Amino acid sequence: MSARARQAIDALSAALASERGHLLAGRYEALAAAAAARERRTEALSALDAEALEGCADSLALLRAEAARNVDLLRAALDGAAAGRARVHEIAAARARLQGYDRSGAPVETRFEQAGGRRA
Repeated sequence: MSARARQAIDALSAALASERGHLLAGRYEALAAAAAARERRTEALSALDAEALEGCADSLALLRAEAARNVDLLRAALDGAAAGRARVHEIAAARARLQGYDRSGAPVETRFEQAGGRRA
């Protein structure tokens, strides 16, 4: 493995680790910059010729595994955000209506008028 390849691999690994750290800590606002840094380092590694990358198969496999883990973490974060949005919609709907049952056990729904502004 050439020194250029080692440097490019180490730089990409560090970028992936930084991105993973942001994902695990919930610092989603930092992901755009981290993704841009990762992309630059990926391009630098991709620009190397085959001779420079000779003997790098194991290191490249580790990079693929690191990237796959980041993808899994990002998917989990997106799933969590979607679940949060769904819960907010459920809470908003609960403020507008109440579901229950009458004395006979039949379902009943009561709707509330939304007043302007916030409730006390």
